[in-house]
Amino acid sequence: MEKDFSPGDLVAVGDVHGQINLLFKLLDLVRGTGVRLLFLGDLIDRAKRPEDDVAVLSLVHALSDSPGSEGLAEVDALRGNHEDMLLAAMSRTWEDLAQWSFNGGAVAVLDELEDHKEWLESLPLFKRVDKTVFVHAGLRPHVPLHQQTKNDMIWIREPFLRSDWLNIDGVELVVHGHTPNFDGDPVRFGQRLCLDTGAFDTGVLTAYNHNTGKTFQVGVTEGLLKPLSGKN
Repeated sequence: MEKDFSPGDLVAVGDVHGQINLLFKLLDLVRGTGVRLLFLGDLIDRAKRPEDDVAVLSLVHALSDSPGSEGLAEVDALRGNHEDMLLAAMSRTWEDLAQWSFNGGAVAVLDELEDHKEWLESLPLFKRVDKTVFVHAGLRPHVPLHQQTKNDMIWIREPFLRSDWLNIDGVELVVHGHTPNFDGDPVRFGQRLCLDTGAFDTGVLTAYNHNTGKTFQVGVTEGLLKPLSGKN
């Protein structure tokens, strides 16, 4: 695929879930372009091999510290529910370990993942760019942005997913992950764009260039460029 990026473009990336090979392919596309990468959360869990979760987390953390090493302007990540469950599991209580493990957490590599605790704790819940909000799960309709709760921003599905109009002042588009579409397509509905295409199951990782309004994918449909309309 011919690279369709300009320096400073903001590229949001859907849920990686430990798919290190897909992450490498994504980096191959954006390397040296000077774009800003923003991961929407759920970097970890559900990888086929526990060490892949460690590899993904280590790579994104390293890139956030030194984006220029790959010719990028900036690399940031948001906190998803899986990062939140991992942080809770670091307490080593049975309930927290069980919840994380049940949701795909790799307890065998918890010690290695814990090396990134301070960075994970620093991850923001959302990023606002003009009238677009980037967040892991979504926003609660009719609630001002400054009153949104952490629980909603990393866990919400309904009523966010079926709202034609969010009625949130100053917000025209919400770019999110969390709710996978196992058809492998990004979903555009109402005022939201979902980039979670179930990478751990479909082998498709989806990203969105906010500056051009195009989504692109690596994996089964590698290099495919699509308009913002996505799938209704």
